[in-house]
Amino acid sequence: MNFVPLDDFLPMVLPFARGASDLAAMVEIRNAAIEFCQKTKVWRELLEPQNLVAGVADIELPLPDGADLVEVAEVFYHRDTLDPVAEDGLKARGIYPGKTGTPECYTHYGDLFILRVAPIPPISETQALTVRAVLMPPRDADELVDVLFRRYATEIADGALARLHTYDEKWASATKAREYAEKFRGACDSVHHKVSKSNTRAKRRTTPAYF
Repeated sequence: MNFVPLDDFLPMVLPFARGASDLAAMVEIRNAAIEFCQKTKVWRELLEPQNLVAGVADIELPLPDGADLVEVAEVFYHRDTLDPVAEDGLKARGIYPGKTGTPECYTHYGDLFILRVAPIPPISETQALTVRAVLMPPRDADELVDVLFRRYATEIADGALARLHTYDEKWASATKAREYAEKFRGACDSVHHKVSKSNTRAKRRTTPAYF
């Protein structure tokens, strides 16, 4: 993945919030990018395939550098898609604590970076599990994945401006804050709708596609 620094967004923000500092603008650009990814679920990556170890159900998610987790979108065991199941739903599937067998589902709870497959794998396998994850920038990011800049810079700038104009400063405008917030919400809704339609079609496949 390629990244761009937060200050690449400044020319789309500072002229519309005259008086805001570079630092404040970059903080709100990051916050807007995080919210954009959370609401739209647009940043998706296939994580590095993971080995299964006999007798071990928990898998640590190998998040890439510069990314934090929004949610697990899909999990593949070789060519099969595993079903997401709440822990209290395992019994209904005949999966009891300690049961071993070919993985058929997964739970994801508690520690967001740990995924648990069920039943417990009876044998060790190399690169047997692949996860498609919805990602977002971490809270301490000083750069953003380049797709957010190339395709959604204007939308993220609007989100940053909505926040900046809520500041208790002479240059801030409550009216502009509402206007930018409305534009940002509309963009998030539109992109989320497109992402949802795209992924509904993609889930008809049973083999993980690498982009």
